Amino acid sequence: MTPIRFFFYRDTVWYNLTDYVQVLLDTRTIQQFRRTLPGKRRRQPVTILKTLRAKLDRLKPAYQLQINGDVYADWVVIEHLNLLIKPFFVQPGSWTDPASVFRQLQHTIDQPDQLKQLTDSEQPSAYFKQIQPDVLSTPSAVG
Repeated sequence: MTPIRFFFYRDTVWYNLTDYVQVLLDTRTIQQFRRTLPGKRRRQPVTILKTLRAKLDRLKPAYQLQINGDVYADWVVIEHLNLLIKPFFVQPGSWTDPASVFRQLQHTIDQPDQLKQLTDSEQPSAYFKQIQPDVLSTPSAVG
């Protein structure tokens, strides 16, 4: 399992959206496609990542950064996108269970100060990895 890459920029925390979804998929917290309910009209299945990217693309460009082909979202936007993740849960109780991986990730993302302490400590996190993208120094690369 690859950890969620993040970095601090413009006084906020930016998380790699693909890594975030992949951690939830690897831990079997969510499934790739939305469950179809009996009696509902069948639609073409859409992946969780496409659903989140479509929503992110509808927001202002200030809420996302594209660096080397990866999409990073502001921590507030990640919290907003969590509502779209809910129908993809394998166990619907993961939304409220404090011991679930989803809640642990959400708790860490909600509190950037805790994340900063986590990165300063000697103990590495299994779910998060801080990076220092070099392209942030050039304004044309940040988008």
